[in-house]
Amino acid sequence: MRKALLPLPTKLRRVFILSNARILWLDGLKDKLVKDGWENVISRRDLVLDKQQRGVSVAVDMSVAEKAEMFVGNGWVVTSRNYLVLH
Repeated sequence: MRKALLPLPTKLRRVFILSNARILWLDGLKDKLVKDGWENVISRRDLVLDKQQRGVSVAVDMSVAEKAEMFVGNGWVVTSRNYLVLH
């Protein structure tokens, strides 16, 4: 019987937080993740974007999430003004 070759487990080290939460809340979350051992923690609020880049920032976020080794979230995308944001 031939054994299946599975990839060796890797340690996740980087976190990119996809959130439009307030900066104070995000900074608290980032501090806790760093204290928990994550090597690199950033959020979309850390990015400096010009007007054109802001126009496609949601698409960039989704591209990052698609390529991530792990994505945790609810998959909710705000596409209209009729939404409720809970923080």
